[in-house]
Amino acid sequence: MPQTKLALVCLAGIAACGQSQDGASPGQASGALVVLHTRSAIVTAPAADWDRNPFRERVDGFYPAVCLDRDDDHNHVPDSMDVARSEDDNGSDELEHQCHPCNRGPGKSGDFRVRVEGDRAELDRGRVFQRADDGTLTIPSSDGPITVVVSGATRIDDGDPTPGSEIRVQGSVSAAGPRTIAASELEVLCPGPAPIGDDDLPPGTEPVPTDPPPPACAARDFRCATNAVCCQGLICETNAAGDSVCGPIP
Repeated sequence: MPQTKLALVCLAGIAACGQSQDGASPGQASGALVVLHTRSAIVTAPAADWDRNPFRERVDGFYPAVCLDRDDDHNHVPDSMDVARSEDDNGSDELEHQCHPCNRGPGKSGDFRVRVEGDRAELDRGRVFQRADDGTLTIPSSDGPITVVVSGATRIDDGDPTPGSEIRVQGSVSAAGPRTIAASELEVLCPGPAPIGDDDLPPGTEPVPTDPPPPACAARDFRCATNAVCCQGLICETNAAGDSVCGPIP
């Protein structure tokens, strides 16, 4: 059976498809989120509600627009999409049907660099979280969201910048503010999944925040002083560089 088809079958019956190392059903894993891509935003719903939700079967055919992830630092951003987390922190292996970041193009998924020289601005790589009706894009960064204004004069290469896609942008600093880029050129480094319709969303979904609150606990590789500040399953330890950071329990 092709891998994609297998994923669809598993998503339709999460509780019966695969077990985590601790014997828990993937759909019941603690902290799991259902991540859904629409035409206008990336949204989430609790996996526990998803298992009981009659809307689940209506979106089985839209995988990977629907996937499972975790939010181990409890800031309402799926781990694989969280720019505040470490580069290799792309979700727990205990989940089937995980959200996998795309690494096509220069750099790695989650790489984020913005350069501003005078009135010129360049975004090397960023993931689209929201797209307005007029084409304006919102992209999170570790310093807050960046707005990319797309006009009829914008040159767009290699696809459509939809929620979930990763893009490179060149343009000018907009009069709207230093964190707004008027795009002259936009390249899609990695396309987002085909979006699902709003009618296919389960009730209770919420947009992934583009300016999330600070983590409720320190995630892996974050500096720490005591074990208490680290997320569940991590302890404060000294790494090879001599820094105290949250890491896995030996």
